[in-house]
Amino acid sequence: MFLRVAAILILTVVSCSGNPVTEFEDCGSTVGEINHIDITPCEYSSRCSIPRGSSVTLALNFTANAEITSAKTSIAGIINDNLYPFPVPLDACQHMECPLQKGSQAFYKNSFFLSAVLPPINATAKFELLDQLERRIVCFTVNVKLAW
Repeated sequence: MFLRVAAILILTVVSCSGNPVTEFEDCGSTVGEINHIDITPCEYSSRCSIPRGSSVTLALNFTANAEITSAKTSIAGIINDNLYPFPVPLDACQHMECPLQKGSQAFYKNSFFLSAVLPPINATAKFELLDQLERRIVCFTVNVKLAW
């Protein structure tokens, strides 16, 4: 039992060590509650500055407010009120434990490559996890800057 608790604590610390995002907006989380968000690399001033041509890791800790048997990932950029979907694998359960019981904590961790061909631009990144009933487990937006 002690080893299991120690392993969970170590996983919690490792998954939540990075660059904590403190300035984000919840955009309608209903089936989960966001506890902690890390984006690496992310140099924070007024926006999360992310270099183009690099891998970005998103680590998300949340609490499930309902039973979750499956989940889908959706990531998009918002520029001038237009939504631009970012190509990511849909199956979020490849990046977190599924199924989840109501009240359990979950850790989602995924890495994405931002191509150097993307223009340097200020945008808003929108991240959603949807459950088996298409309800928003978590949804948040964060201001980003694709940097040189």
